[in-house]
Amino acid sequence: MWRDFLFFKPVIRCFFVNSLGRIIIAIVIGASLVLGIIFLVLGLGLRYWINRRKFYRRSPTGAEGFSSYEKSVIIKTSERLGKWIAYALIIFGVLFLWSYSRQKKEKEKASQNMEIQNPR
Repeated sequence: MWRDFLFFKPVIRCFFVNSLGRIIIAIVIGASLVLGIIFLVLGLGLRYWINRRKFYRRSPTGAEGFSSYEKSVIIKTSERLGKWIAYALIIFGVLFLWSYSRQKKEKEKASQNMEIQNPR
C-alpha cells in the first residue's frame, strides 16, 4: 500500500572520496528513512518554534501581548495553521519510518528464504 506513495523508490547513495581517490564512507539509506527523519524533525521543530514564540509573548500575568488587534488575529491564525502543518509533518514522518521498518523486515524475510532455498 505505502509503496505506491514512495517518491524515491530506489536508494540514496552518498560517497565521500579522499585525495587518493579511495572511497572513505559509503552510506546507503532507504529514501523512506530519510524522508521520515526529515518530516519528523521539521514537524517537531515547527511545533517547538511556535510554542516558544507564544511563551515569550506572554506577560508575567499570563496574557499575550499584541500591538494591535489585526496582528493578534493574523498571528493566532498563522500559528494555528502552522501547528496543523506541524502535526501533518509528524504523522507523515512516523508513517515513512513505519514504512521503512516494514521494508527492512520484508528484505530480511526474503534473504532468509533465499538462504533456506539455496543452502551452501
